[in-house]
Amino acid sequence: MKTTFNLSFKKRTCLITLLLFAALWLPSSVLGQVQVTGDNYLEFSNNQYQDTTIFENWTEAQITYRQKYRVGLRYEVHQPPQTFSFDTSGHGIYQRYLEYRGGNLNIRVGNFYGLLGRGLVLRSYENRTLRWDTNIDGIKADWHHRLLDVTFLAGKPRDRSGKRHRTLQGGELILKPIRQVRLGGTLLRTYLPSISSEAVRWGSLLGEINHRLGSLYLEYAERWNPDNKK
Repeated sequence: MKTTFNLSFKKRTCLITLLLFAALWLPSSVLGQVQVTGDNYLEFSNNQYQDTTIFENWTEAQITYRQKYRVGLRYEVHQPPQTFSFDTSGHGIYQRYLEYRGGNLNIRVGNFYGLLGRGLVLRSYENRTLRWDTNIDGIKADWHHRLLDVTFLAGKPRDRSGKRHRTLQGGELILKPIRQVRLGGTLLRTYLPSISSEAVRWGSLLGEINHRLGSLYLEYAERWNPDNKK
């Protein structure tokens, strides 16, 4: 996978370091409201019989201010990746984002994962064990209310090889007339080169009933092609 940043390896490393330690130079009144977190995941293997070495590393860092504003980065190293992975050898900043969480509104700009309904229309997620990462680079917004939930997202999805495809747009509306019932639908406009060069639309209707004895969830999805063929 090729990173879109035109920075050298050393410069990218310095950039991450500066962002992480910049909070330490803030005034004490501000510093007390800043939280710096991070984690690291490393995989290394060496096969002496086949003379192969696998080295992969994922480093994530987040800076949160007042529990509302967050900036995050993910730095990855694949030198080389697992043999079953579609990624190519490389290193760099593979994900970055800005996020706001306040009250009923959540907004994220940058890389994110998304789910519409139960995934019949859109399911963007990561499974690191299988080297599956279909994050979207764009914007996602969620608004929650006692009677309804609204989700909007737009961005360029990533396939398993690391290639970004054309921008998709989607949304979800959930009505909650009573506590035990959820009714709504989803809509997605995307591109499927294997079907058509024009935009393809997906939609679904869903319903959910929750009760102390159990729950029931139903969702029906359908696709509309530009030539009106399903």
